[in-house]
Amino acid sequence: AAAGFYFERRDGVFADLVSAGRRAGLGVPSRLAILLHPDFGPWLSLRALLFTTRALEPTEPDPGFDPCEGCPAPCAAACPGGALDGRALSLPRCLETSARVADCTVGCAARRACVVGPTHRYDADAEAWHRRAALAHGAG
Repeated sequence: AAAGFYFERRDGVFADLVSAGRRAGLGVPSRLAILLHPDFGPWLSLRALLFTTRALEPTEPDPGFDPCEGCPAPCAAACPGGALDGRALSLPRCLETSARVADCTVGCAARRACVVGPTHRYDADAEAWHRRAALAHGAG
């Protein structure tokens, strides 16, 4: 088996961990372009892939789980840079906002505003660590 980590590029491309998480049945893509777990909400982060030659059965998330559908999007309203428009995150706008709004370098107001899984929110130190790591690698 081999491993790949979220900050590694293969052929110039990062691994799509959100799609991998969806295929593993862990959740669905959210407006924030991160995985949204039914219990943990946006507070579940995948950081690596394990590659194996063993055959595994693919799983899918609950087909009825789509909490963003019909949600009034408090995440979009909470973003100080307006990086969320409809169902999609504008990564360039998110990164630009993160460069000028101090609070965005230690956390994401939009992520904190998600109504799914708020009891699993990272503490301030963990949120700041994850945010700094994401920004260092050009991710919102």
